Amino acid sequence: LEGEVVVIGLYNRLEIWQPAKWEAYTDMQEPSYSDIQEEILPGF
Repeated sequence: LEGEVVVIGLYNRLEIWQPAKWEAYTDMQEPSYSDIQEEILPGF
């Protein structure tokens, strides 16, 4: 690995991403995050 990285961890998993790829992934996932948020916290 060279340069900057994004390190994401959850439970027993660790992921290392290139910053641009992480940004693209989170942008693609944003609609589903919003749907889940609305189900859990309506109107928030």
